[in-house]
Amino acid sequence: MKTEDNSSAAQYASALLQIGESKGTADTMLKSITDVNVVFGNDPRLSVFLKHPGVPSSEKQAMLKEVFAGLVDDITAKLLEVLCERRRMHLLPRIETHFLALLQAKHNVAPATLVCAEELSDSNLEKFSLRLSQSIGKKLDLQVKTDRSLIAGYILKVGDQVIDGSIKGRLQAVEKALLSV
Repeated sequence: MKTEDNSSAAQYASALLQIGESKGTADTMLKSITDVNVVFGNDPRLSVFLKHPGVPSSEKQAMLKEVFAGLVDDITAKLLEVLCERRRMHLLPRIETHFLALLQAKHNVAPATLVCAEELSDSNLEKFSLRLSQSIGKKLDLQVKTDRSLIAGYILKVGDQVIDGSIKGRLQAVEKALLSV
């Protein structure tokens, strides 16, 4: 079921991207879908209401229109209507994930996470981002986090690749080597 849901979410996301690109509203659509997911995350009663089998689909759709009127673009509003009608609202977070990945690929953007032992200055962060962007040949969507448990150094995740340049990582590698002897 999860594979089927993932496949369905990918198809919805692909169709949305095609529509968004043709109308020039893909970025607006992403923001709308993200906002809807935030609303559902902040108020679980909405999800319970939408999943309740005793509530007619027409009431669910009317509630969605009322809650999101003026907050989302027309295409996202139609998506919510279709998902509600087909009892597929649970796909919305996955649709957002796939849509974001497709949009980033279309714009040659690589998502990256940099976890540092200490906070980087803006100038160091800019230099690091520029060098990394040049080396991979893509623009970066860089998320920066701080984790003091690294002791020193950093962990960089770009796509599926992880580069661990932290002291903590090196100590763990030494520990593993000593335990295997």
